[in-house]
Amino acid sequence: MKSILQKIKWNSLITALLCLAIGVVLLVWPDISSKVFCMALAVVLVLIGLFYTLAGLFSGESNLYYRGSLVAGILLLVIGLWILKDPEKILELVPVLVGVVILIHGIINLKDAVRLMGMHYGKWWIALVFALLTVIFAVLLIFNPFGTLQMLVRVLGVALIYDGLSDLWIISRLSVA
Repeated sequence: MKSILQKIKWNSLITALLCLAIGVVLLVWPDISSKVFCMALAVVLVLIGLFYTLAGLFSGESNLYYRGSLVAGILLLVIGLWILKDPEKILELVPVLVGVVILIHGIINLKDAVRLMGMHYGKWWIALVFALLTVIFAVLLIFNPFGTLQMLVRVLGVALIYDGLSDLWIISRLSVA
C-alpha cells in the first residue's frame, strides 16, 4: 500500500513540476509557445491519422476494427490538416481544455484538503483556500473573460504556475501529515 502512495506522490510531483514549467514558458513566450503547440499538435494528429488510415486501407481485413481504424484515421487527418490551415481556431479551445484539466486538479485538491482536515492537520484550511483558488482559475479559463489571445495564454501560464505551486505545497503537507 505504501508503494502505491509513493507512486501517486511522485506522479503528482511530476505533474506539478510540468505545470510549473509549461506555465513559465507560456507566460514568457505566449505567441511562440501557442503557435508551436498548435503546429506540433497538428503534425501529431496528421501522422496518427495517416497511420490509422493506411492501416485501415492496407490491412486486408474487413472487420469492424479496421473499418473503425480507417474512419478514425481520416477524422484525425482532417482535424490535423484543419489545425495546420487555421491554427487560431484551436488556440481558442486550448484555454478551455486546460481550464477543464485545472478544474479537475482543483477538485482533487478539495478532496485532499478534506483529507488533511480529517487527519487533524492544523493548517488544512490553507489547502482548502488553494483548492478554491485553483477552481476559480479554472472557471476563468473555461469561460474566457480575457480579450486577446496573448493575454489569455499568459493567464493560462499564470494559472498553470499557480496550479503547480499549490499542488507542490499540498503534496508537501500530505507527506509530513
